[in-house]
Amino acid sequence: MDTKQDDYWTMRRANALSRTLSLSFANIVNMSFFDYSFELQLPAGSQSTEADHFDPGWYEPGGPLSLSDTPEFVHTPSMGSGERLIVVLHISPSRLASATSHGSSIGDKEMRAKKVISKQKKEDGVAEKMGSDVRIISTATGYHIGGVYWQAPACDTTIPSSPAEISEYVDMLVKAILNNQGCRERENRQQFLNRWGTGSSFYTIFEVEAAAREVILGMKEIHENGWTKAIYDKDERECYQQTMFYSFADRFTAIHELLMHSKTTCKDVMKGTKFYAIIGNPRVLSKRTKMNVHSNSRKAVRIAKGMEFMKRQHEDTAKNEYDAAEEAAEDDHPRPKKRAKKRHFR
Repeated sequence: MDTKQDDYWTMRRANALSRTLSLSFANIVNMSFFDYSFELQLPAGSQSTEADHFDPGWYEPGGPLSLSDTPEFVHTPSMGSGERLIVVLHISPSRLASATSHGSSIGDKEMRAKKVISKQKKEDGVAEKMGSDVRIISTATGYHIGGVYWQAPACDTTIPSSPAEISEYVDMLVKAILNNQGCRERENRQQFLNRWGTGSSFYTIFEVEAAAREVILGMKEIHENGWTKAIYDKDERECYQQTMFYSFADRFTAIHELLMHSKTTCKDVMKGTKFYAIIGNPRVLSKRTKMNVHSNSRKAVRIAKGMEFMKRQHEDTAKNEYDAAEEAAEDDHPRPKKRAKKRHFR
């Protein structure tokens, strides 16, 4: 086996009864496959005879991942020398699925990401606080910040790899963008009908499809090459990093739901604004749009009540003014006094 392979674990899809995982302990921080700590027994004759325990620092230990097969060491480990140690684990597909089923919920993935961010904040360097492989470079025209802020899970089988698969995702986003039922905005408003009403020609199908394709390709870039877009606001940068353990399918599902129901976000996509906010953390953006709906509803109720109060107040004021004017008119022009009846004396 070639030890000069990628720094990240790789899964080989050979037509065999087992799958091979290659782990680089020097780059354990980049791993996202094993959610829990696990133990590997070193083979006899190696420099260490004890069972070595490996636990990515920010993961909550969930006990050792027991393996039925003895791991194969590519070369004798040299502890403390900084030398890369590569281990090959032979795991059957069923055991592999079982091992990866732990912590697979979106909430768990976000929690693990927050632990990465928490550990990242404790780094000494400014660049290290920003991401896993960020560099601050001084140039003749000013500072440049670049690099890879975080990596998405490797060997993600949900990433579209062919034009046909990409087109399938694009088509689903097109339908989501054009949907005008069950939206968070008021569907009877003219502004909504102009853009999203049935039969509207505000956007051509070519524009919608091109925008959807741009979103899918942007997602594909993130999940294949990591997040490289510089975000200078710390809170926003960390917001996007919370999705670092998402699969492509996880991110797509969130974006699809967002565009299906938030036409304000669809308008942002078509305008070319908030692109990175949309693909960076669509779940957070979806929550914000839901909160805006509730906030706007409460605001509308308050405005309606305020208008009713002002109307009643205006009516009361008008009535009072009218009554006062009537009284003033009577003072200026008093009503003629009735003539006293003459008395007749007998």
